[in-house]
Amino acid sequence: MRAIHSILLALVAVVLAAAVRPRFGGTITLPLPATVTGIDPTRTSSFAEAMLQPLVFDGLYAWTDRGTLVPGLAQGDPVPSASRKSFRIKLRPGVRFHDGRPVRPADVAASLARTLRSAATRWLLADLDGAAAYAAGPGRGLPDGIAVVSDSEIELRFVSAVGDPRRLLAAPPAAIVSPSSRPDRPIGTGAFRVGAVAGSRVELRASADHFAGPPFLDRVVATAPRARNDEVRAFELGELWMSFHAASVYGGVPRGGSRSLRGPPAQCIALEPVSRFMRDPDARSAVSLAIDRGRLERLSVAPIGILPASRLPRDLPSARAAIARASARAGLTGRPRVVLAFDDGDAIASSVVEVLIASLDDIAVDLQPEPLRRGPGSTVDLRYLTLGPVSPDAVGRVAAALAASSDSSRATALYARGDDRAAEREGTGLHERGSLIVLGLRTPALHVRPSLTGLRFDVLGRLDFANTWIAAEGPPR
Repeated sequence: MRAIHSILLALVAVVLAAAVRPRFGGTITLPLPATVTGIDPTRTSSFAEAMLQPLVFDGLYAWTDRGTLVPGLAQGDPVPSASRKSFRIKLRPGVRFHDGRPVRPADVAASLARTLRSAATRWLLADLDGAAAYAAGPGRGLPDGIAVVSDSEIELRFVSAVGDPRRLLAAPPAAIVSPSSRPDRPIGTGAFRVGAVAGSRVELRASADHFAGPPFLDRVVATAPRARNDEVRAFELGELWMSFHAASVYGGVPRGGSRSLRGPPAQCIALEPVSRFMRDPDARSAVSLAIDRGRLERLSVAPIGILPASRLPRDLPSARAAIARASARAGLTGRPRVVLAFDDGDAIASSVVEVLIASLDDIAVDLQPEPLRRGPGSTVDLRYLTLGPVSPDAVGRVAAALAASSDSSRATALYARGDDRAAEREGTGLHERGSLIVLGLRTPALHVRPSLTGLRFDVLGRLDFANTWIAAEGPPR
């Protein structure tokens, strides 16, 4: 009897193990949460692009969920000189790009130099020797601060001592891109390779020889952004494996057996003053003071502790007085009209814009939203920005905001120091200079099918499919 009992227990254990063991294969279809114009680490401009980029590209180093740094394409930590002004980095052997080409030190050096050729990302490695001259020139060759020193090593040389260069190299813009990569054919080393790009539809296919092992899923198909009700209906009908809009439509309560997934509050949302009128300090102040931040919090856009501009109390009398002064200086009569350019394919941006329209209406300002995908039809006064973090700490958030507001030298200095107290000072200065109107930190949320196992947000608020698998029969493909 005891023997039979033992056999039954063993069989149960085998069945349970089989039920939870990850299995390879399958395709999932998801809606893009915002418009995608390309997948390039140095040109990420939307939440959707930030989500796709780490699936296709790896960096020399990466952030873990605990906020620590580990090697990616690098083999071990950087080896510093005595002055900590130069560092040698050995590459992980045997890694190949998606087109089969081996990853060589010259490729890594050229990819890092790309960050200096993009106005949006050059601040990250601006302390390299010769970075300014390289950025101002034709962008050929390498800056003095990046050198290939062997068939497996590169060396980075900085103008001043650097505490931990891994912080710089783990930032998303520093991900390694193949020299053969093109806008219509991005090539990296990530867990997924780009199979096809058609408009805003992106098909990713598993990379069987990824250095960390192949992903479980065969394909991830990301489709164009959909209107809120259309996306939720497609999710309910089983056409989609997840929905970004369902979290707001259902009030955060999953339905139909789905489950809720929330990421960390990582991505800063801000308004960039563009027109002469909105650069007026009183006009900027009026908008900041009029925003109903309580309603934004209900949309999972939370204040940022070290950025005073994101936690301003609403003050309508002061906002009305400020907009009146700005209007008088501009010679405006009647209700001012302010044009806001934004991505109406973004699941959160559209809801945030609705709050902004109502908020500014309370101070007799007409906010006119202008979808970016149609192209601005008139002069733009404000631009809606989603700023992806470069690190999971306060320093990375403020540095990204400084870089977006054209305070690149401040962003470089702050990020190199990695000092929280300096970040708080810079955050205060960002508000006082009026470079950006900071709305808060976006907390991504979505509803997913229960059979989709292992899906998570990483520490930078991006979806990670590397260890995601289908546990049971799911929706039709």
